[in-house]
Amino acid sequence: WDDIPEDMFTDISSSEDWEVRIPGASRRICTSWGWGTIPMYQIAFEELDYRMPFTDLETAVFRHLHVCPSQLHPNSLGFLRAFEMTAA
Repeated sequence: WDDIPEDMFTDISSSEDWEVRIPGASRRICTSWGWGTIPMYQIAFEELDYRMPFTDLETAVFRHLHVCPSQLHPNSLGFLRAFEMTAA
């Protein structure tokens, strides 16, 4: 990640304003969560190398499609990251 330009990211809030929760056995992604909480599956971070915070392009895609990050196919986020790295 050392070759990613710093201007690719915009700080929209401090990390104290949001949190990532990995649902336990009794909860699911579709469970109601509090404001500022982004539910994600653990495999997204362990196997697919998701990183927080999301880039401006990723955030724009989520907003345009009206989806949360866990609703995109894992390869879609990988494609977005590859596109950003080659287009930068």
